Amino acid sequence: AAAPTFDASVFEVLLATGSGAGLVVSPAGVFAGPELAAVITADGVDTAVLTPTVLSSLDPVALAGLVTVITAGEACPAELVRSWAPGRR
Repeated sequence: AAAPTFDASVFEVLLATGSGAGLVVSPAGVFAGPELAAVITADGVDTAVLTPTVLSSLDPVALAGLVTVITAGEACPAELVRSWAPGRR
């Protein structure tokens, strides 16, 4: 979920391509919440790199197909980890 000009985007591109996966880029203006959840669901995303702020805007129950969640960019509160951890890596 990083802009291509941001250094963290290199990690996201290498994560996808290095594992032989596809890379889903959300449409312009879609950063969080129900709009991002719709992209994740429609494109069958199963691994995501998200900031804790973005992750907190999503429903872990509704996104059961998202099985690998990587948080970066800021501290991740323990309660957010607890809500997303069951059944995920």
